[in-house]
Amino acid sequence: MKSSVLALLLVAATAPAAGLVRALEPTLVLYPVVELPVVVAGAASPTIAVSRLARVVAPRAEREALRTASVPVSALEGRGRLDKAEMAALLHAVPGLEEFAVVGPASVRVQAQPSPQRSALMLDEAGAFLHQYAAAAWPDRYRNLSFAFVGKQGAVPLGADAQWSFDAAGLAQLRRRTPVWLVLDDAGKTERLPLWFKVGGEVRAWNAIDDLPGHTIAGENLFAEGWADIAQVDPAALAAPAPDQQLSVALKAGDILVARHLERAPAVQFGADALVVSRAGGIEITATATALRTGFVGDTIALKARSSEEEFDAVVTGQNRVEIVQGGSR
Repeated sequence: MKSSVLALLLVAATAPAAGLVRALEPTLVLYPVVELPVVVAGAASPTIAVSRLARVVAPRAEREALRTASVPVSALEGRGRLDKAEMAALLHAVPGLEEFAVVGPASVRVQAQPSPQRSALMLDEAGAFLHQYAAAAWPDRYRNLSFAFVGKQGAVPLGADAQWSFDAAGLAQLRRRTPVWLVLDDAGKTERLPLWFKVGGEVRAWNAIDDLPGHTIAGENLFAEGWADIAQVDPAALAAPAPDQQLSVALKAGDILVARHLERAPAVQFGADALVVSRAGGIEITATATALRTGFVGDTIALKARSSEEEFDAVVTGQNRVEIVQGGSR
């Protein structure tokens, strides 16, 4: 009994030491993802440190000796993935690593870090794309446009081999901040990312010529067309005069007309004369009557006949025009 207990104690005492010996066997533990360094144009023979490809498991003296060990970046460029055998061959070619065991994932993904130069180029092209799109879609609506990217250039993941294009689908108009879609193809993977730009320049707008009270019909004769600074007014908020609209608020001379200033105008105003149409048996009879109520197209309103003072109902069908309701006399 005593001998078996002693044996167990000896095993327990020697197990950590055995594990330590195994852990210090020269081994390279591959990382699942390798990021290539940014290669500056004109740089000679760029390399990547072995310590960025794998964790070096070895006695301290060997690790110190391999501190500067590296492989050429060219051996990894243009490769989306390398399997374990390829990575082992690459690392075993480095002096001092010939006998190291290679463990880790079955394959390693290689990705390039975003290149500031390529990111800047891509953003310049995105701004140029928006310029061209705006000129084609709205040739007379804007002038002196500028586009400034909102955010950091490095925020756009752009590998060394990435290809890109732009899409303005759904862009109905420019706003102070306007997106364009970046269609990015990197290592066979395609994704769409929104790029936001601050828009500068001028947009066509309508200004009140004189002071205008509320409920004034918004006719073109009351406004002058000009240019407004996009920094002062969002193009999406602008509105144009329309005879079926009226002012919801009073405007001062020079005020820019925006959508919130307008509301639907009634087709017939209280107290106004309206053309009354009555149809019977293919015969159309017209007369004039005074509206006793304000109404929009489709409303039924009361009117008073001029000749007989008789009141009747009619349906509003257009501007100052109604159609009599059969049997609508009161």
